[in-house]
Amino acid sequence: MEIVGYIAKCGPLVLAIACTYALVCRALLVPTNTRRRRTKLLALASFVVVPILPVAWVQVNTALFGEQFRRVPLEEPNSGVEYLRVFWVTPARAKVFFVLRHRLEKGHWMESYRRGEFRYFERGANGRWGATGEFDTVWSEFGTADGNTFPPFR
Repeated sequence: MEIVGYIAKCGPLVLAIACTYALVCRALLVPTNTRRRRTKLLALASFVVVPILPVAWVQVNTALFGEQFRRVPLEEPNSGVEYLRVFWVTPARAKVFFVLRHRLEKGHWMESYRRGEFRYFERGANGRWGATGEFDTVWSEFGTADGNTFPPFR
């Protein structure tokens, strides 16, 4: 994908961070006789920016790398990916959160259920991502897993 596509996917988030950054810069350039106003603006900017940064990190990673992981086969015959979030990527490994919908055989009391899990990937010698087989089930509609992620994605 071209850089224009990345900017289009991340545009609103980048704009929000840039506006907050501009607010912080403006607060720092205010003359010193308005110290109280500058402190209030910095406190407001930090309360807005700090909670957004982890979510922004995951959303930008998903926009940049999400399609690469969507194409990797998960080796589960009766499941489909509802959505995914890329939590971190290094040159050799990645951690991706998947929400999978599993279809069960007919006659079962549930037709399908959803499950959220982290999957780990390694980059092969050919440069393609492959599933390592490691996974951590975070939550499930069918079973006992009931956990959370940070930043929270359900």
